Amino acid sequence: LSDNDVAGSVCVINKVNGLFSEDDVRLITLLTSRVTEVLHRLALDQQLRQKVQDLSTLQEIASQLPSPPGLVDTVTTIARITRQALPGMEICLFFLHDSASEALIMVGGDWVPRMSFDSRALSVGISEKVPLADSFRDNETMYFQPGTKGMWISDSLVRSLNMSELAYIPLTVEKGTIGVLAIGSSVSGSMTSETRRLAGLVAKQIAIFIERSRLYERLRSANDKLEQINHLKNEFISMVSHELRTPLTTIKGFVSIVLNEETGPLNDQQRRFLETSDRAIDRLTLLVSDLLDISRIEAGQIKMQLRPMSVYEVIQRVGTSFAPQMKSPVVVLILKVPDHLPPVLADPDRISQVLDNLLTNALKFTAKGQITLSAFDKGDFVMISVKDTGAGIPKVEQDRIFDKFYQIKIGNAWPAKGTGLGLAIVRSIVESHRGKVWVESEPGQGADFRFLLPRARSDTPGMSAMGTLQ
Repeated sequence: LSDNDVAGSVCVINKVNGLFSEDDVRLITLLTSRVTEVLHRLALDQQLRQKVQDLSTLQEIASQLPSPPGLVDTVTTIARITRQALPGMEICLFFLHDSASEALIMVGGDWVPRMSFDSRALSVGISEKVPLADSFRDNETMYFQPGTKGMWISDSLVRSLNMSELAYIPLTVEKGTIGVLAIGSSVSGSMTSETRRLAGLVAKQIAIFIERSRLYERLRSANDKLEQINHLKNEFISMVSHELRTPLTTIKGFVSIVLNEETGPLNDQQRRFLETSDRAIDRLTLLVSDLLDISRIEAGQIKMQLRPMSVYEVIQRVGTSFAPQMKSPVVVLILKVPDHLPPVLADPDRISQVLDNLLTNALKFTAKGQITLSAFDKGDFVMISVKDTGAGIPKVEQDRIFDKFYQIKIGNAWPAKGTGLGLAIVRSIVESHRGKVWVESEPGQGADFRFLLPRARSDTPGMSAMGTLQ
């Protein structure tokens, strides 16, 4: 007995002394229990060895998968290891479902060197009445052995490779069956029950690897197309921006000449119309410049001139140049930069552009209060902050404000000025410096735009000449 189940029987025959005594029965019962324990331990040992072997095979497959996980390389690696793990098997082929042609197409495999065949001739439509298609449609393992007839007579592998034993095992993932694994041998008796069991186990596990590789191929293809589209977009924007600059400069020049009354005196209505046109030209010029900047940065046409840079000096310079732009006497600009702030590895001109965009954005949303430009030493990075006391930004919009052309409302109205590209340019420049930019804000409590720049290391060229920066 094993767990109250009958596992077998022991038969003892006494031809000499007649009936067994009670001691004989007790001894035989004791012996039987010991045999049962030994058999149970042997079974557990066999199961353990089997599981170790299974895990070893799966681990070997996983450890040797290529990176990146290209489909053909992944299938080839899996097929080679699988065939080696299945004694006597001469072929290990993978047929995957192609949704465009509604066919099972052989994408790769492993086989003994003496075999030669055209993989294109082995592909079949999933609606055909053949074992390979049936295994895929019914999600059922199918076996061919000596004496098997019926539709197997016309099977392409049996016929073209002269298989004596063959198995089709469906490859299944959560979304359904993605293909079929075919294993076989030309020698009868090669496909044991252990071979079938291990092949079924491997098929369940490797289907995930194959589906991952197919997803990678689709994502790579989609990414290549998106990169091509993005490249064309950047080229188009760059070309249009260049073409617009020349006529805008010409229009701006003639409007300025007329406004300066070089062509004759203007009445009030003419001056008002021309001033409106002049402001519109300035906005259009800003839009063209922003479009050109962001397209060049994203296309990698603008190379950041990285060098050790004094954050203190850049902030002071930007603060001085920005002071005249304060249109309201009730808005105050405050600079807070500590002494001995470490230098950062950055392009001073581009960081000045970032600060200018952030300060312009802060002034736009701050009718009254203060704008604080500060910097902090964060170890491997220096954090720069532009904080205002304006309207603030709702949580739902904080993830979108760095998108191109996205603008938030001031109350129920859109801002009077802006292209929606300033913050997108800020993000592009900061990320080009291997930094990070984000905003912290609550509606009605202002906004704090922060970005990190990597600290210049001591071995950075130019550091020895800078000395200690204050």
